[in-house]
Amino acid sequence: MESAEPSTTDVSMAASEPPTASEPTSEDVWQLKRDSYAALRAFESQRSAQIDKFQTRDRAYWRQFQEEIRHGGDENTRLLKFLTLRLQADLAYAEALRQTRAALETPASHGTEANGAAGSDQLNVQSSVSKALHAVGEVQTQLAEKLVQLTTVVKREVTTKPLEEMAATYKERVTSMLAEGDKLDAMLFQSQKNVLTAFGKYEELFKQMESEKEGADTRRQDLWLAEMSYCINVQKLHQCRVEYVTGMSALFQQYKTMEVWRASVIQTALDTYIRKQKLTYGEMAGAMTEPLAAAQVQYNPEYFLLSCA
Repeated sequence: MESAEPSTTDVSMAASEPPTASEPTSEDVWQLKRDSYAALRAFESQRSAQIDKFQTRDRAYWRQFQEEIRHGGDENTRLLKFLTLRLQADLAYAEALRQTRAALETPASHGTEANGAAGSDQLNVQSSVSKALHAVGEVQTQLAEKLVQLTTVVKREVTTKPLEEMAATYKERVTSMLAEGDKLDAMLFQSQKNVLTAFGKYEELFKQMESEKEGADTRRQDLWLAEMSYCINVQKLHQCRVEYVTGMSALFQQYKTMEVWRASVIQTALDTYIRKQKLTYGEMAGAMTEPLAAAQVQYNPEYFLLSCA
């Protein structure tokens, strides 16, 4: 009979073969998943603590930036409104000056009696007064014409050409900047939301699988996909943040350049307006010299009264 005991050769061969690794148990698999989940949750907690506060700060910064950009447009509107109302006031004043001359016009005369020296002196006095009133009336017309000329020049050289063109260009650029900033803000906000949603789905799926412990093998792929989705969205958020910072920096530089240009245009326009206004008012003051001299009616009241007695 052959011996049933293993030969020395068989034992030697068995000893030289490596031991077969045992398959991991279900509990071992779930422990690995728990460790992976704990690590991912710790990462998300750290990421959220560091990044989310910057997200909130960035959104507040954009809101403040929007207000600053719109403030420039509001200033343009107020300045143009002021000049429009001022020109309207000057034109209304010019029309009022024209109408005041009618009050100085000599009414139709019914005839006067000239009797001797008294009548002659009285006519001379009346003639002097009439000349003075006529001169004052002429000045009102001249002042009205100068005001109309001022409004024409201001509208052409201050309001229409530099300011209205600047305001229109500024408004167009601001609209474009606000649209670009809103797009960057929405992109970053949505990217952050995608990260939170992806982690929420991963966490929900993990807890559901852990509690049920049924179909774990078949749903293992779903958990892996959820984890990958979270990781991909984290990478996309990083890319979006780089794009956001770069874009906002470009908008800020564009805004600074635009504000320097806007301030320069406004300064030049106001200098022109003040200079034209000062020149016109100086001419108006000079125009009053002649009527003031003419209004000094020279006669002797005592002689006039004695002559009339």
